[in-house]
Amino acid sequence: YQYMTVVEPGDYFYENAVMLSEKDNRIVCLKGFFEDELNNLAKRQPFDYIFASMLTELEDIERGYHAIQQLCTENTIVYLCVPNAISLHRIIAYEAGIIKDISVISERGKKLLQRREAYTMAQLCTQVEEYGFKVLEKGSYFPKLFTHQQMQSMLEQNIISKDVLEGMYKMEKYFPEYGSEIYVACVNSEL
Repeated sequence: YQYMTVVEPGDYFYENAVMLSEKDNRIVCLKGFFEDELNNLAKRQPFDYIFASMLTELEDIERGYHAIQQLCTENTIVYLCVPNAISLHRIIAYEAGIIKDISVISERGKKLLQRREAYTMAQLCTQVEEYGFKVLEKGSYFPKLFTHQQMQSMLEQNIISKDVLEGMYKMEKYFPEYGSEIYVACVNSEL
């Protein structure tokens, strides 16, 4: 890549991005919300790729999509990533009676990640198309049996190893729809 711009509103994640980018002057970190940083982002155009995992954090989803569209050229590929409402670990929790609604975000997800909802692939594709994008590719990644917090605890107690986590990542080929996150690669169809 020639350059990369990271936009992050949260203190912890912003500081982590700055720390990781200190060794590479091609990476610029902006602290703020994507849709509020348009003027700063417009100075860095054109963007070949836009990776956005903030849809479930936005109060005004239309404003978020509009902000992304303003940065797109006809060649820009946009990757949108959201929590999967029918991920393997959610299905297990639902069938075990731990959660009553499969699409509800956990309290940890609401607090730590500021997430408001999970999507099915159909919901995500419909929304993307409603806001003027054409889906080129879709999928999911990291099918997991447990929450991140549970897996972290199991790692710390040596119940599972990092090899087991790597094995979960590789399960995508067996469970392509049930990853913890779903994504679409799309282009602005209004250009």
